[in-house]
Amino acid sequence: EKTKHKKIEDKDKEIKKEKKEKSFTYSGKEDKWGGKPIGKDSKGRTIYEGPRGGHYYINENGNRTYIKKDKE
Repeated sequence: EKTKHKKIEDKDKEIKKEKKEKSFTYSGKEDKWGGKPIGKDSKGRTIYEGPRGGHYYINENGNRTYIKKDKE
């Protein structure tokens, strides 16, 4: 019975590890919010275009920071 519980705990740890890795890895096609990379800014940050057309980059905390559009 102890080995059964150990196997379940090990499996839970594996699942948590996979989720953590997936949430912070870049697939090359789009980020975790569905944005597609469109280029880089002068500071080397990747700029993404969101599904509704907004442009943003991922800040050091892992959050989206939107870029204001210039008024023409």
